[in-house]
Amino acid sequence: MTFSAPLSVTLDMMVPEIEPNLEDIQMMDSFSCPQCIIHLVNFLIFILIFSVFIVLSLIEIFIGIFYVTECSMNHYIPIYLIVAGFISILNLIFAIVGVKYSPTSLYHFSMFL
Repeated sequence: MTFSAPLSVTLDMMVPEIEPNLEDIQMMDSFSCPQCIIHLVNFLIFILIFSVFIVLSLIEIFIGIFYVTECSMNHYIPIYLIVAGFISILNLIFAIVGVKYSPTSLYHFSMFL
């Protein structure tokens, strides 16, 4: 494989250096700031939704533990609440681990959601 262009042609082509001025730097910072705000809002929404689901699961567990011997309808209902609460918490943990360690090219959440 040979090249027809002489070596001097490739060496003579120099890229001029452009010094960034203050306006260019301010422009870049102003456009990157909305990305930070979007990431912050997404994180806050995630924390809010995660806390709601954790609180609901903990309420299930506490109601099941409190009424484990007092349920007059069916004695399996408090046991169901305890088991469902623990499974919900495990489900959330597996979903977060699945999102954290899933390949970014697939861009899916998790099979546990």
